[in-house]
Amino acid sequence: MAGGDIARATLNITMPIIPIVVPLLVHFFFVSFALVDFWLPDCYFFSHLILLIVGLWAVKDKTSIQAVIVFIIVLLMTGLFDIVILSLYFESNNTTSRRKFAEAMCIINLLLKPATLLFAVYAVYVRNGSLNCFSGLGDQYNILRGSATVENPSPSAPAQ
Repeated sequence: MAGGDIARATLNITMPIIPIVVPLLVHFFFVSFALVDFWLPDCYFFSHLILLIVGLWAVKDKTSIQAVIVFIIVLLMTGLFDIVILSLYFESNNTTSRRKFAEAMCIINLLLKPATLLFAVYAVYVRNGSLNCFSGLGDQYNILRGSATVENPSPSAPAQ
């Protein structure tokens, strides 16, 4: 086996999961340090826990666009929650350095969310081939329109 074959055999990370894994690890790092001091409410922990779980789902299911779409929705929701939580619980006259460090990690985590959003949109592009992630919904709607209705309880058979 040549040296390139060994490198190809041991490196089995595919490209579609890399745009999700790296930002997910970065957010895990900053959320962990933001929770060092007990100044954040429990909803911060649980919303970011849901973000990490959905991100792991998007990593595990390498072909699903739905997993990445849910990741994007939860990412936007946690960004909104972070803004609200920081506006309610941030104190500029705090005294402990641990609290200042935790607040800084929370702010950095919030500032990194637009970059994570761009990585997630890129993952949608890689998995779907285009940024139109709702392209298949119209076909499903048309299939449902031809099925059973109130006036006609049984689906109509195609004309032959």
